[in-house]
Amino acid sequence: MDGQSGLSVKKLLELLPDTLLDRFAEEHRVNRQVKKLSGQLMFKLLLYMVVCSRRGSLNTLMAFFDNVRFRLFAGLSPGFETRRNSVADRLGHIEATYFEAVLAHTSALCEQQGSFEAYRGYKVHRFDSTMVHLSARLLSLGMVVGRKGKDGEHHVKHVKFSIGFDGLAVKEAQVQHEQTFVADDVALADVIRRSAVSADSVAVFDRGLKKRQAFADFSREGRLFVTRCNPTKTFILVEELSQSVGKVSQTLEIVAERVIRFANGVSQKKTMPCFRLIVAQKLDSGEQLFFLTNIFDLDALEITEIYKKRWDIEVFFRFLKQELNFTHLVSRTLNGIKVMACVTLIAAMLILLYRKTNQLKGYKIPKLRFENELETELIKELIILCNGDPNRLGSIIQLRE
Repeated sequence: MDGQSGLSVKKLLELLPDTLLDRFAEEHRVNRQVKKLSGQLMFKLLLYMVVCSRRGSLNTLMAFFDNVRFRLFAGLSPGFETRRNSVADRLGHIEATYFEAVLAHTSALCEQQGSFEAYRGYKVHRFDSTMVHLSARLLSLGMVVGRKGKDGEHHVKHVKFSIGFDGLAVKEAQVQHEQTFVADDVALADVIRRSAVSADSVAVFDRGLKKRQAFADFSREGRLFVTRCNPTKTFILVEELSQSVGKVSQTLEIVAERVIRFANGVSQKKTMPCFRLIVAQKLDSGEQLFFLTNIFDLDALEITEIYKKRWDIEVFFRFLKQELNFTHLVSRTLNGIKVMACVTLIAAMLILLYRKTNQLKGYKIPKLRFENELETELIKELIILCNGDPNRLGSIIQLRE
């Protein structure tokens, strides 16, 4: 972008060069017995759709093969053609691990750009889940939620996406469809346990994960966390703390702080680890909030500030759904859903990195500017290839009649 010191869309895309995509394709054997729809082409096709289409579908994917800008973006040879069934089948069977590798690489790029903002020496990783549903007539896999219809059948199936997010980079991502993952106790605990354990990282999650055994397991694994919990008196008081009581932030006052131990049975009273239970009161409404953590070296108000950062992942999910079409399942196969989830998260990170380096705000405008800049770059290349003569376009990129 002229006059800006941030990363341009062209520079961002150069961070995922064809050589890298082809190396990942070879490592994951993604192109074996494939003549046309290579891993690189499928990645570029899906990425282009996520960025440039308001509502992606198989028909949208097919339309891009007649789009001169996409053909230039993907480096398609003149006269390249394919069929809708071929694209649908490839999306349903292409190795999802290939896209997971590109996702991990993009996340590492974000981390190199300083994706996380340390708070009192801790890297805050937000964890949450969101559900996407489709008619049970169209989606064979998935979990069911709520009561059955009058005919005794569930008419909607759900797929859950659980991720770990540090404010810019997606650190973990899971597509969960088995019925057991309906409960966030299972879904969130699973994705948190898959994340790396670090002495300077703290997992932040909401009250959906409430199993005390999970909290104990996190502590034993050396996994630091901050969460909110429901009011409870079923704990063993180890120590009553007073140093933070009475401290006030812009929104909260600390009214109690305790070291506690949960008891899951008489024999476990001494083996369960200790936690801090912080009780805060909202200044405007008087409502009491309960925070639980296994971090003992921070002030109680600092613990509440860490939890406040969890809201970032709520905003991130809204961005995915409203701007990147995350609520629409382009593929109805588990493999295709995993592939689309990876590509959507890659697109999201590229846009967020574009926003960060160019000091933009919000989500809608950075996404729109990213899309416009990509299209402008492709138009420039087309003009150069045609030497300014539009009549030469057909000889450069042949389109189907």
